[in-house]
Amino acid sequence: MTGKMWKAMLSVLMAVTVLTPVYAEESEMPEETGEEMQEALPEEETAEETPEETPVPQEQEESEEEVTEEPAEETPGEETPAEEEPVEEPDEPEEEYVDPLEAVSADSAGVFVRSLYNVILQRKEDESGLQHWVRKLSEGMTAASVIVNFVMSAEFQKHFPDNRTFVTRMYESILGRSASEKEIDSWTNRLNAGISYGSVMQGFIGSVEFARRCAQIGIKPGKYVSNLYADRYPDIAKFTANLYMTILERGCDGPGLENWIRKLTSGTSGAEVVRGFIESKEFMSRFPDAKTFAAILYRTALSREGSEKEVASWASHMEDGQSYKLLMQGFLNSAEFRKKCTALGIKPGSYYSNYATDTNRELTKTLCNAYRKLEGTEPAHAVLEEHVQALLKKEKTLGSVIVSFSEADAFAALVKTPETYVAVMYSLLLGREASEKEIASWASRMQDGMTWRIILQGLIGSAEYRKRCTNMKVNPGSYKSDHIADKNRSVTVFVNTLYKEFLNRNGDAGGMANFLGKLYGDGSAFDVIKAILGSVEYHQKFPGNTAFVQSLYRALLLREGSEEEITAWENTLNEGTSRIETARMFTRMGEFVERCNALGIRAGNDLQGTRTGIVTVPAEDGSGRMIQILYDENGNQVKEDCKMYGYYFHINSETGEITRMTKLYMEGYDLSEWNGDIDLK
Repeated sequence: MTGKMWKAMLSVLMAVTVLTPVYAEESEMPEETGEEMQEALPEEETAEETPEETPVPQEQEESEEEVTEEPAEETPGEETPAEEEPVEEPDEPEEEYVDPLEAVSADSAGVFVRSLYNVILQRKEDESGLQHWVRKLSEGMTAASVIVNFVMSAEFQKHFPDNRTFVTRMYESILGRSASEKEIDSWTNRLNAGISYGSVMQGFIGSVEFARRCAQIGIKPGKYVSNLYADRYPDIAKFTANLYMTILERGCDGPGLENWIRKLTSGTSGAEVVRGFIESKEFMSRFPDAKTFAAILYRTALSREGSEKEVASWASHMEDGQSYKLLMQGFLNSAEFRKKCTALGIKPGSYYSNYATDTNRELTKTLCNAYRKLEGTEPAHAVLEEHVQALLKKEKTLGSVIVSFSEADAFAALVKTPETYVAVMYSLLLGREASEKEIASWASRMQDGMTWRIILQGLIGSAEYRKRCTNMKVNPGSYKSDHIADKNRSVTVFVNTLYKEFLNRNGDAGGMANFLGKLYGDGSAFDVIKAILGSVEYHQKFPGNTAFVQSLYRALLLREGSEEEITAWENTLNEGTSRIETARMFTRMGEFVERCNALGIRAGNDLQGTRTGIVTVPAEDGSGRMIQILYDENGNQVKEDCKMYGYYFHINSETGEITRMTKLYMEGYDLSEWNGDIDLK
């Protein structure tokens, strides 16, 4: 054959137009599967295995030198592929065309087949396979048929590369050269948008550059027309490719794309396919934040961007503790999604969450906030689900769950002030913010020495809380604090006041419980005062006498002492009376005894039973005089004339002062040495 005849044949080949399906021009779309989605994807359907004697793809039968790739299963209906439009061919080499008969080239049928092994299958060729395909080419099999056998082989399909790698290999194997970044980007973007890998092969095999290479080698180029599902259903391919790019953030792999399109055209619903992508291991292993997930659903299920308000609204459900399934339920059951699927010619389907947390937003939000505010952690959804199920089944009460959170070790570190705790409990139990007045009222109880339990007791017992539980369809439960500090606020205030006046701080939980136990048991107020004044902490502070006396008046009599009273007690202390003894004298004063009687506690043990006494105290008229008062054997102040302890006492009934005593000679009483300030036996 002459050089002119070769040029004529090549001119015919160069006139061949490359046809591929219309590709998507929308925003980039994500890809899917392969081994990363083993749970969501069935095994890929592959070409028939290669005969054992030639461990390469099985030959494809040719008809008029055209190779057509059929999908694994026929698509229902009689739809025809969309009309194809020309796309750019792979770039032409820059050097001028050289007649292959006049060129000296290392390219040959053997080199061509070897490149298919090395580049497409990524392995060294076996000798028998190499000889087999070279022989086939010499017998008239087209290069297109050989390439298709390799690409459609089980070996290649099992390890199908990402789109960029696929394109790179097509350039290196089919055209026998490296591609520019621009060329690779162009074809990769089309694959990511939903064009099939078959259309890419079709473009390469139908190119003038490929025809030139075959002519140079001396083999028939042949033709290839893709009939993959992606080419038969381009709109569904775009929809599926969008799932890859948006959900998995990668281009679709060829077999995976085919698999999903086959499913969608065979009756699998759009809702099932979207769910398959979202619940794949690949996506769940890097699940995004709530707003990102909501935005992903807008782009995939509805093929549009959600507004900032729309995204925030849906994201708030997950931020309140509800699951991602609730968002899927909302999007996949929406009229907008159903309309989209109908337009694509696929079944929309439906999806419903099976989580209890998604059926009761208010309850789930309450529990989620309890974890955040009382434990400082983000709760695992499984834990929330367990709580919500138990509450809805009435196996637990909301009150008991909140109490358990309050008893967590992390509670004290997070809720550092009474005001903060009150605000948190109003939010959790009543579902609203507390007013400043409410916060101040409840916080004052904790400031008085009562525990956080008293706030729970009050709120859980309120009508407002019970009404809220009824609306949430849960059992409110009940709660009563068993802490001794919450037994009687007035007694707790008394002990806490001793801490404040003598130690300049609020009582600690252990100390408060210890002293309150004494008061409710066999101990007395004087026992508590004596213990505080005898402590190391008090002696480290040890204020002056004036400050000490003022503290006694404020702590025991709940008033300020007059200047005369303070002076009188200072003189007593300066004369050598100890502070503990001075405190004992205060506890014997009628003013303090009456206060203890009202509190239901004892003033002092030395005024009980048969031990009585006459006490010298300042007059209550503020004159600064020191007077004597009398206590009977029961510790009660005597305010009327009486016979007692060998004396006849004359008493001012208004002030309780002993005005005169007449000595009685009775056996057992000798008061000749009485000085007005000793205990009488």
